[in-house]
Amino acid sequence: MPEVEVPESPQASRAGSEARPGRWGRLDDLSLRGKIILVTLLTTGVVFTLSAIGFFAYDLVTLRERMVDDLTVTARIIEANTAAQVLFNEQEAAGKVLATLKAQPRILSARLLTTDNETFAIYRRGDVDGPLDPPVVEAEGFRFLPGRLVLAHTMLVGSRPVGSVYLEADTHEIGQRLRNYLGITLLIMVIAAGVAWVLSSRLQAFVSDPILRLVRVATRVTQEEDFSTRVERRGRDELAVLIEAFNDMLDHIQERDAALIVARDKAEEVSRMKSAFLANMSHELRTPLNAIIGYSEMLQEDVEDAGHSDMVPDLVKIHVAGRHLLGLINDILDLSKIEAGKMTVHAEDFDVATLLREVASTVQPMMDRNHNELVVEAPEDGLGEMHTDVTRVRQVLLNLLSNAAKFTSDGRITLAARQAETGGDQGWMVFTVSDTGIGMSEEQMGRLFQAFSQADSSTTRRFGGTGLGLVISRRFCQMMGGDITVTSVPGEGSTFTARLPVVMPATPAA
Repeated sequence: MPEVEVPESPQASRAGSEARPGRWGRLDDLSLRGKIILVTLLTTGVVFTLSAIGFFAYDLVTLRERMVDDLTVTARIIEANTAAQVLFNEQEAAGKVLATLKAQPRILSARLLTTDNETFAIYRRGDVDGPLDPPVVEAEGFRFLPGRLVLAHTMLVGSRPVGSVYLEADTHEIGQRLRNYLGITLLIMVIAAGVAWVLSSRLQAFVSDPILRLVRVATRVTQEEDFSTRVERRGRDELAVLIEAFNDMLDHIQERDAALIVARDKAEEVSRMKSAFLANMSHELRTPLNAIIGYSEMLQEDVEDAGHSDMVPDLVKIHVAGRHLLGLINDILDLSKIEAGKMTVHAEDFDVATLLREVASTVQPMMDRNHNELVVEAPEDGLGEMHTDVTRVRQVLLNLLSNAAKFTSDGRITLAARQAETGGDQGWMVFTVSDTGIGMSEEQMGRLFQAFSQADSSTTRRFGGTGLGLVISRRFCQMMGGDITVTSVPGEGSTFTARLPVVMPATPAA
């Protein structure tokens, strides 16, 4: 199968365009390219931020250690130059040594303390005013406080402690360094984001193009149902494997589609052959049956005239059996025509009340056979006219009434008609046939409108019939734009409702 490049469809174009305006806050609304670029930028930003935090933390720790080391060295220098002066109480000389700390601007203050923790000598930077805070560090150690570092160092003469040095240094350098570091970091991040944006915009095609090609082909297959289209595979990465799997799926679908088309054609041919066979056989069977029915009527008249009344019941049975068989053949012929799509309906105007009277008169002998009472219910102001196939409507009502008469004994059968109230322009006529017969269960009603099927096998054995009447009646109603529904309670009876449009649609249903 050739691999083709498919022109970009509007749907695929939208899939590859920027996200809809005003909805960048939702990641789902971003295009594939936008998602790739966003993921690249986020990944780059997170990695760079973590790296910057790591470098800054390392630099901060190193700077603090260096400040402590520098202050410790200063304390030891002071110790070397003033320990003897403290020992011999030479305050003026010690003060001059501390004054040399002016050369170190970071030193805020310096104090020499005696062993009794009394101040021996003091130095303070020129911008430091007011009394100095009491020592906050033990004789040996350091502590970082807001804006300053304090350190205490014990002075020894030999191994004898003679006092301690207490220093305070300015740590604003750390804050300034942090601000500079953040500024540089932000500048680098902006530059890095720009570079990442450019590179991801250029390189994202390696990821998005195969997926967008896949989307375009899938869209074309969906819209045109052309399963011969394939996506060109490039490379050997995971996307290439996905494209190959998609092409394999299309191969299977195309093969199955071809097999289904062949099976459908065969099924349609078999259906046509079956319908043609049933139609031909029905015609072939009806001709001799009409002769049998006709001759049985003639023989019945002849034997009555000849006085052989004992032969009349047998001839009546032949006549009834012939009529029954003729009705069965007519039903099979109707069903075959419906399935073959050759059944037609012809709309004409007729009076509904007149039709009800004719149908009631026709089915009255069926009612009398099982001692049933037939009741016709219709509005006193009449039902008006319908514009549909009167022959099919009559056949539907006759089938429903004969079905009710067959399954009801010594009961009541009601034929009702009314116009349904609808909000639209289309009017509806509702015919209802209710009986007090044996009724049906939900399972039995599920099989009711299947050809050659009745409620169950016991029903067929007891009451007979082929199960075609209801199927044909429902097909007729559907062809005229309506339908038949049923409700039933076992042991209480059934109600069949045929709902038909007053005016048959211009294009009847097939």
